[in-house]
Amino acid sequence: MLSCVFARAVMIGSWGSVLALAWSAVISPDIRWRFAAMFLSALALAPSLVLGFRQVVKELPLPEPREQPLPEIGMLTQDQALDDPQTGIYVDQPTGLASRRYLTMFLAREINRSGRARAPISVAVFDVDAYQDLEQEAGAGAINLALADVGARLKSALREYDLVARYAPGRLALILPETEARGAEEVIERLHELATSVCVNGRPLSVTVGISTFPDHGATAEELINSAHHALNQGKFAAANTVYTLEGLKKAS
Repeated sequence: MLSCVFARAVMIGSWGSVLALAWSAVISPDIRWRFAAMFLSALALAPSLVLGFRQVVKELPLPEPREQPLPEIGMLTQDQALDDPQTGIYVDQPTGLASRRYLTMFLAREINRSGRARAPISVAVFDVDAYQDLEQEAGAGAINLALADVGARLKSALREYDLVARYAPGRLALILPETEARGAEEVIERLHELATSVCVNGRPLSVTVGISTFPDHGATAEELINSAHHALNQGKFAAANTVYTLEGLKKAS
């Protein structure tokens, strides 16, 4: 506030001095004084011009930082992922789903976008129950094929801008932009039926799901995923093979 008042005082004084010098130059018969008055007027006007320029620069809107585009991730085959090293770091090779690295980058970008737009975003973590026992019984290859099948079914039921990724050996993660907690729960309930319709060794998968929502359950990608894991782990104590949310709970740290 004080700086603004000072700037105005300087500008008023500067223009006042310029007017006084200009008037004296007009009425003075001495040609040398007229040139001196013009020079002094330019000096007196300089502070006003500098302050005005600084104010214009200050009020100019700054351009928003441009987001780096992420590559499009589809259901790629293992050979395609291996042949392209740039794509391979974003793709889980055994399933062809987006990788954990891509998931983290995608979620961070969507959180920034949702924060600016004040829009919700939901995260769901699908966990295969008794994964280690199932892997020993059926083998890693069979589990990877089953997870690839689950991922394909989930993607077919989601929007183009949603994301399905492999987060861990027995876990898939879903990112649902512009989706609040209640809407996410309804969507995930339907997707859970698709996931548990996939069979391994002739038996349907048992899958427990945890859901969290920005900004209620986290302000960063790590907080949101931790919150979804928290709901997942809490739910397993009650009953596996169902869907749990963090509605009403605090952010997970």
